[in-house]
Amino acid sequence: MGAEDFSCVAQRVPAMMLMLLASPPDLDGTPAPNHSPHAVFDDAVLSDQAAALALLAARTLAAHATR
Repeated sequence: MGAEDFSCVAQRVPAMMLMLLASPPDLDGTPAPNHSPHAVFDDAVLSDQAAALALLAARTLAAHATR
């Protein structure tokens, strides 16, 4: 999996990792950890997560743009 090499990549280029919550609001108990076959996700949050990632990308590009 690509995430297994994340620390190696991050040693060579700027990188960050963040966790975006995606558990259904009606989930009973503690959510299953990432990569668990018991994990359940609320697809309703995908648009918010995509917007957050797009904003981070746009700000990073703007901060590193050559003029």
